[in-house]
Amino acid sequence: MPEDAALLAKVKEALSKDEALRELHLRLHLRAVGGVIFLDGEVADEDERKTLEAAIRAVEGVKWVQDRLQVHAGDTPEDRDPHRHPHG
Repeated sequence: MPEDAALLAKVKEALSKDEALRELHLRLHLRAVGGVIFLDGEVADEDERKTLEAAIRAVEGVKWVQDRLQVHAGDTPEDRDPHRHPHG
């Protein structure tokens, strides 16, 4: 739909104007369907996720943000521990 393409362009423009989100949005996959923005990709932490979602919600025409982001804090010793169980 042309409206979705226009909305996606507005979202990308808004993110590229925000210095904190400029690089981040280049690592994400964004898609617009019927005013809903689908977010896929990785963020460093919950703060980055919340900032990104708030910036997208602020764009006129966005009805909802479907967040499918993965939080990945980077390579820590815990990430490299083969005996560490993610849920326990």
